[in-house]
Amino acid sequence: LALATVARREARYLAENIFAENPARPFKGVVGSSALSVFDYHFAASGLNTFTAKRADVNVHTAFYTDSLRPDYVPEANGNPQVCVNLVFDPQTHRLLGGAVLSTYDVTAQGNVLALAVQQQLSLEDLAEADFFFQPGFDRQWSLLNLAAQHALGEPRF
Repeated sequence: LALATVARREARYLAENIFAENPARPFKGVVGSSALSVFDYHFAASGLNTFTAKRADVNVHTAFYTDSLRPDYVPEANGNPQVCVNLVFDPQTHRLLGGAVLSTYDVTAQGNVLALAVQQQLSLEDLAEADFFFQPGFDRQWSLLNLAAQHALGEPRF
């Protein structure tokens, strides 16, 4: 993915290690994250999607999850829009390989969570139980990424 963040990371690594026999910090690569706002929608993605996985000959499964941003008792008209989450994962190990979020609410910061989860090789099980903050008025008791991972694992809604 040809983004400035990728070029910056590669340039820094090269500058720090150009004369080093053994780099002090290995280059761990990038996961390719991006965000975009189009009309009323905000989108963020990180890692593989089905197209890039197929092009790289990587076998993946996906899980698509839609839910409201806040608890169900908050009406959509009062700031509780729908959020779509797509998770891309290895069907054998459940390792998260990519993901995306989309909503009329700005959920693009979730792209950073997905990037970290992919970079750290978290599994769906890890993401399903990850400890995210909860504060009434901001979000729900289970974050949407927790719920999306639980859904991908076939767990009933809790």
